[in-house]
Amino acid sequence: MDILIRKVPKNIVVLIDEKSKKMGLSREEFLREQLRLISLDSEIKKVQDREAIMMNRLIKVIDINTKVISSFMKENCISYEEVFDSE
Repeated sequence: MDILIRKVPKNIVVLIDEKSKKMGLSREEFLREQLRLISLDSEIKKVQDREAIMMNRLIKVIDINTKVISSFMKENCISYEEVFDSE
C-alpha cells in the first residue's frame, strides 16, 4: 500500500535524509521503519512498562538478598575480604 504525504518542509526532508543516511537506509526504508515504530508505539510502551516493573522488583529482591547476606556474614564473623580473597 502506498502513502503520499504532500507539503513536507524542505528542512524536515533534509533531516530525514541525514538520519536515513546515518543508518545506511534509503529515505523510503527509513520512513517505512518509522511508520512501523509509530504503529507499534502502544505495544512498545506496554513492554517498557512491564520491564520497569520487573526491574523494580528485581532491585527490591537484590536489596533484600544483600541485607540477608550481610546479616549472615556478620553473625558468622565472615568478612567481605575473606569472601573475595577465596575467589
